[in-house]
Amino acid sequence: DLLFMLGEVDCGSLIWYRSAESGQPAEELVEESLAHYQAFLSSVIGLGFDKLIVSTIPLPTIFDNPPIAETDRVRHEVPASLAQRTELTLRYNARLREYCQQTGLRLLDFEADLLDQSSGTMRQQFLRSDPLDHHLAFLAFAPVLATRLRELGFT
Repeated sequence: DLLFMLGEVDCGSLIWYRSAESGQPAEELVEESLAHYQAFLSSVIGLGFDKLIVSTIPLPTIFDNPPIAETDRVRHEVPASLAQRTELTLRYNARLREYCQQTGLRLLDFEADLLDQSSGTMRQQFLRSDPLDHHLAFLAFAPVLATRLRELGFT
């Protein structure tokens, strides 16, 4: 089994950054990104790997107007708000769900576990205490991944 997981930077922040640079609407770039990702997954299947798992994209963790880390300047130049970045990630995940349903690929879907319905953003328990660290809080996220992987048949 091969697991494929794009990060929020890969499909969210970079899309907004490219949109600001090129003037191309973010939604068009989502479609372009999905087309490339799907072509890549098809090429992997074409190589004889047929047990693929595609993961949903983690939700954004960087709030509006964060402190700037030297190693992360590009993400802080993204003109979209947290709400916009989260909405784009939710749309991307919805399209991944459709693609997996159409192709029969298994989906590792943890979006509902991460999403705070009241705020529409990432649940606080999955955020790290350091505002400069955009990674998910591993000790909170690991049990979610384990549960979702068990649902896919892993023990």
